[in-house]
Amino acid sequence: MYLSPSPEAAIGETFGNLVRWTPKMLQFPALPGSVKALATFRFDEEAHPLLDLDDARVLSQRGIRTTHVVIRNRPRTQQIAARIFAEGSWSGIQWWSYHRPPWTTLALWDIAGLAVVEVEDISTHPALAAAATTLSKLIRGF
Repeated sequence: MYLSPSPEAAIGETFGNLVRWTPKMLQFPALPGSVKALATFRFDEEAHPLLDLDDARVLSQRGIRTTHVVIRNRPRTQQIAARIFAEGSWSGIQWWSYHRPPWTTLALWDIAGLAVVEVEDISTHPALAAAATTLSKLIRGF
């Protein structure tokens, strides 16, 4: 499961590859009539630790180059995640965003400690406009 600690980053990561942001991007074709939403989760990181791939020591210890973490090469990044998963000590990993490095992205494989707190409409959420502005996206129709 992919997550982000901030609504702006979650929206930016999800829709960052789109040139224009319109209500159509919120449609969920697999379930006609449904739309994507912004969910807030509670996660106990003490009970379910994450490995921080934004820490140079962590990368060095595992022989991982920084470019291998953010590269758009799914087989390569899946190999890195699989090796970390095999260590058996982590519930997931975190690293910087491809679209905006100050944003953090999380990937969890152990979601036992995850609980839904709130689900919100993306189309009216202030983070939609904030993410669009941050990523210089055209936003229309909201």
